[in-house]
Amino acid sequence: MSLPRLKRQNGFTLLETIVSLVIFSTSGIALYSLLNTNLITLGRVQDVSRQVVAVNNAIEMIASIDPERDQQGEFDTHGLVVSWQANLLEPKRQGQNPAGYRGIYQVGLYQVDFDIINQDQYLGSYQTRIVSYKQVRGTRE
Repeated sequence: MSLPRLKRQNGFTLLETIVSLVIFSTSGIALYSLLNTNLITLGRVQDVSRQVVAVNNAIEMIASIDPERDQQGEFDTHGLVVSWQANLLEPKRQGQNPAGYRGIYQVGLYQVDFDIINQDQYLGSYQTRIVSYKQVRGTRE
């Protein structure tokens, strides 16, 4: 008596199909997770780049103030609101010219604390230092 011959199957079996679908779906989930992470990171990078521009604009506006005349104030430009307060760090002193002699200006070092709000979003508190100068004597001509 001979054993019956088994018929060879062509193609995938059901188990092979299920395993391949599991592998495919796992790799798809991993790719989707990578894409999601990249999109979140891109959003954060855009927020930080906008914040850097806003802070640089605020510093440029603060550079134009005279802290000796105005100790505090507020700027409002195109949705960028900067409120600031200047405090004298050292007593005002007489400036010097390049030769080391007494100059014509009196100078003071100020620390300026400022808060930035950009389109109703608080961007933080910052500090910078600026020098105030005032001519206190004339020049010899």
